[in-house]
Amino acid sequence: MKRSVFQLMDEYRKMLIDEHLFYVEQSKKRLLSQFENISEEVEQAQEQYWNSTERYFDPDFHDMGDVAQDALDHGVQFFQLLSEMRDRTRLSVIAGMYHHWDKAWRKFLAHELRWTIVIGEHTRRAIFSLDAKDLERLLLALGLEVRSLQDFERLDAMRLIVNVYKHAEGVLWMTSGIATPSFCLGTGCSRRDSRTTVTWSSPTSTWKNFPQRFRRFGRRCPRSWR
Repeated sequence: MKRSVFQLMDEYRKMLIDEHLFYVEQSKKRLLSQFENISEEVEQAQEQYWNSTERYFDPDFHDMGDVAQDALDHGVQFFQLLSEMRDRTRLSVIAGMYHHWDKAWRKFLAHELRWTIVIGEHTRRAIFSLDAKDLERLLLALGLEVRSLQDFERLDAMRLIVNVYKHAEGVLWMTSGIATPSFCLGTGCSRRDSRTTVTWSSPTSTWKNFPQRFRRFGRRCPRSWR
């Protein structure tokens, strides 16, 4: 007779999905929406800088061309800084989404294993400290093949992206079976044999078509609980 080790109750499943959907909705509303009009903000910043020069501009000593160039340079710098802030905010939202899912996943596993006799207390506690790969091996030994679960590859791709974000200038090696080439669009990615090297040299190119990818990630977490 087969015995079920893990059981996700309907009420708990609904709570997890509702929490995630709330996070996605409010992140778009309160955080990501702040960067929808960067071009307009850049123009306003340039204009404000230009207008501020009236206080000290003296046509006998200052060149109007130099002032115009300074205003343009200010706009370029403003655009670069704001774009970097947008990218960091996007990555922070993705990281928060993944970490919340990961903690809920491990909490569920630890709770369910409390009702079994297949492993000891030390192993139960280790669930919260094992890295993703070791946890996957442990669950496989218990008969649960997580790679067969719905949307596992997308969730694992999210984990890898969060790792790249956390380690900044470091390099993350990802096996070709998990790495998703569509997330490596710029000079920050290169291939060597069966692995993909991802560095932090080109974060902006990594986030091409971000809204579509954010929606895909946003759908994967709740679907993993169904």
